[in-house]
Amino acid sequence: MLKAEKEVDAPISDSLGRSFRKIRLSVTNACNLACQFCAGIDGKTEGFTVTKGLSAKQYHEIVKKLDQKIDIREIHITGGEPTLYNDLVGLVGLLHRSGLGHLKMTTNASKLENKLPALKEAGLNDINVSLEAINEEIFYKMTKRQGLSQVTSAIDRALDLGFKIKLNATLMRHVNESEIIPLIYFAAKRNIPLRFLELMKMGPIKEKQFQRHYYSQEEILAEISKHFNFRKEEREKSATAEYWRLDNGLRVGIIANESAPFCSDCDRLRIDSRGQIYGCLSVNSGFAALNADEEQLRESLKSALAQKKTERFSGSNLHMQYIGG
Repeated sequence: MLKAEKEVDAPISDSLGRSFRKIRLSVTNACNLACQFCAGIDGKTEGFTVTKGLSAKQYHEIVKKLDQKIDIREIHITGGEPTLYNDLVGLVGLLHRSGLGHLKMTTNASKLENKLPALKEAGLNDINVSLEAINEEIFYKMTKRQGLSQVTSAIDRALDLGFKIKLNATLMRHVNESEIIPLIYFAAKRNIPLRFLELMKMGPIKEKQFQRHYYSQEEILAEISKHFNFRKEEREKSATAEYWRLDNGLRVGIIANESAPFCSDCDRLRIDSRGQIYGCLSVNSGFAALNADEEQLRESLKSALAQKKTERFSGSNLHMQYIGG
């Protein structure tokens, strides 16, 4: 459902002209995989506690309240792993019927396939799938779990049902950088965009492990250039990714948080599974939104906007699983 033009309260913006346009809603911090870039190299997720999320009605109420203060254009459901959230279909339906913004979801797709028809009927059309490898051994090395075939089967089923699919692959040196070209061929065969993500300094990967496993945009492009010619596309305002068009027709993006930061025009607001809002992944704590009155919510939004960095991400003790990518 398209969002109608509407007036909101006096704009909340900062000295760089940034305001909130996109919401990333983490409906659960539970996940059934243990990816190294999130759970840590050993996959044990030490120091992390899964907490009970809110109801679909509560998440919907938060977004509706925010929509009175900021001009929401997109709502992106994340996790943890959102398909583990009990009332995912109900939440999608509430958000879709309200027309609060273009609706998307990011998932590891391991539990997605049997939910696809209901999600389609509820109003979801855009899905980003996190897929770090298409080699079984490397998939297990990255996620500490089996189940690659369930993911690829869900991707093909989603395409059959008419979903718009995009692939995300976080790259780690010594783990899955060898999958760059195989992932390109996998995506090209299905004609779906592919984005490579630089590693982020979050949670257990923040310090020494980051330096060992960081794989840069320059290195990604160098690897791709061994197999394809490509041209760069103009970056869209507030986009996290820059894109290149390969000579096989595939559109490949890179989210280069470290080597080509995009903080200066970031328009994302994050909501965690407890109903707190965050203006940036670089911070460790959020602000009240669930039970806030109008004035408190406005102050929370101002505080969240002040959390944004002017130039680059500085790292966080939060696990990516807690707040979503």
